Amino acid sequence: MKILQRIMIMLLAGWLVSCGSPMPRQVAGHEPDGESGIGGTGIIASDSGIGGTGIVGEITGFGSIFVNGEEVETGRYTRVRVDGEVVRSHAFAVGEVVALRAVSRGEGLFAVEAVVRHEIIGPVTEVGEGVLTILGQIVRFDGRLPDVGERVAVSGFRDPAGVIHATRIVPVPAGDALVVGVPRETPSGWRLGGLDLQLRGRPPAGEIRLRGRLEGRTLQVRQMQRVFRLPFSEPVRRAVIQGFVRPLADGRLSIDGIEFVAPDARQVPMDRLVRLELRHRAGGWQLNRQLSSRDLPKGRRLPSSRAV
Repeated sequence: MKILQRIMIMLLAGWLVSCGSPMPRQVAGHEPDGESGIGGTGIIASDSGIGGTGIVGEITGFGSIFVNGEEVETGRYTRVRVDGEVVRSHAFAVGEVVALRAVSRGEGLFAVEAVVRHEIIGPVTEVGEGVLTILGQIVRFDGRLPDVGERVAVSGFRDPAGVIHATRIVPVPAGDALVVGVPRETPSGWRLGGLDLQLRGRPPAGEIRLRGRLEGRTLQVRQMQRVFRLPFSEPVRRAVIQGFVRPLADGRLSIDGIEFVAPDARQVPMDRLVRLELRHRAGGWQLNRQLSSRDLPKGRRLPSSRAV
């Protein structure tokens, strides 16, 4: 009888605890020893997908990582993709273009998702004064230019004329060629810039990522992926975007493929790279403010990349 009473007391106590206020959802993470991540992991606040921040731009330095002046921590709980492919880890580097979905954690931001993107991967065919040609695409770069025949990966931004303004160019080993853009149909077939495309079927509308084998001046495409400039699993309500602005036929503007409205479109520069903060409200994205690059926090430019 005493045993039965003890069991009933234990069950009643468990029931009372379960009726209490639920604990907030948290994920505790412990960073292994060594430089396995950028910043600590600590306790990550839960994210409902409402009110997060999307950040698209060039990595300018480290503390955590700095993109568009925003300092964002990454760690073992950051889900990383490179050119649309999931990877276990990645060594972030200054000059890389990334898209981050960040949530509040303490007084800062933590990247739940990090998407690294390249505009081109392939061999250099022409080199000029500050300009080179890769896969039929014109690339401008202020740094050291690679040699003709060198296979490189290019991070950067396309301007309205289709010219890529590179922020980082690095050599890469042999493999598939890659190019991002909007193919156009011609009487002789599909093309992207000065590159002929051999496609299996009609490409999807909008900007796409093409992978395949380069044969002369023709890319034998084996994979086509639609490119989304806010490529996250959940929506965000604030976006800090770096890119070139172009006007649209309906009076709206577009930056890096993201359409938005502005109180006065004439005040938005369209001849150079800019950084804009957008807010998502009823009806779509709206310009909140322009970010000046003049006092933009950039972090430390470390001699080597940092891994996560």
